[in-house]
Amino acid sequence: ARDVVKCYRDDAAPPETWRRLAGEVNRWSGRSAVISQEFLCWASPDQISAMVQSFRKSRVEIVLTVRDLARLVPAQWQTAMRQRNTWTLEEYAAAVAGGDGQQAKTAARHFWRRQDYGPILQRFVDEVGVSQVRVVTLPPSGGDPAELWLRFCRACDLDPAKTTPGGMSHESLGA
Repeated sequence: ARDVVKCYRDDAAPPETWRRLAGEVNRWSGRSAVISQEFLCWASPDQISAMVQSFRKSRVEIVLTVRDLARLVPAQWQTAMRQRNTWTLEEYAAAVAGGDGQQAKTAARHFWRRQDYGPILQRFVDEVGVSQVRVVTLPPSGGDPAELWLRFCRACDLDPAKTTPGGMSHESLGA
């Protein structure tokens, strides 16, 4: 999915990696398939249309998971560090809050391009309709680790007793 957004121009055919993925999903005989990729937030309306059309025999539903700013800013800062940016957490947080200067503008653009949910949702709503878009909020820190999965199941009308998530891992930055 990352390839679609990274190297797929609006006027070009979808990359081979996307066509293979769509083919696998289209051959799937189960009730549903989930494609999860945070970089889809960058997709243009034309790219979204092409992605949805690649599943023309299926009902496409969009689920956006969102979390609160208090956890989101440090998480996105960590992502920025993995991408070899050099902002301190304090610089990044100040930029997100509207700091001045070119470095702050770059950091703010890094954050809001991924986290300005209104325009992201609107692009998908314009393609599939509001009835096929769901928003799932992350539960508070320290709560039941299964709660996010339960919220996802409720949003997608899945029976959590019959559906289990795959292995879970999300490495944070180490020392």
